[in-house]
Amino acid sequence: MDVRKDFEPVALFMERLLKLSDAFSEYNLKIWPHLKNSEDYDRIYSLPDEIRIPIEEIYSQGRDCAIFMEEKLASFNRSSKYPTLGSYIDSFENGWVYQESELRKVYDDAANAVKSLSRKPWAVN
Repeated sequence: MDVRKDFEPVALFMERLLKLSDAFSEYNLKIWPHLKNSEDYDRIYSLPDEIRIPIEEIYSQGRDCAIFMEEKLASFNRSSKYPTLGSYIDSFENGWVYQESELRKVYDDAANAVKSLSRKPWAVN
């Protein structure tokens, strides 16, 4: 995908966003499904709720983030949606990139849940 003409002065940075978008696409289409469909992910469903729910939440949040960021990082080329570079940058406000503390809690909750298991599922590790 080419960077739109009015963003050529910052094309190097915009091309980097496209590469990051591709990485999120790979996470979404290959890595997350592989983890969920690995041979031991089904063990998670038999865990007690206080352990299972945080583990499922990190999968869910991770996949949602990958889907969103894949689309968002490549969307700067839509001039009808983002007529200026500033409008594109401003569109990130209050999105995933501003939710670090909330995402850290999801991660910490899942890590603590996994710690309590004597035999940790491969897919979770």
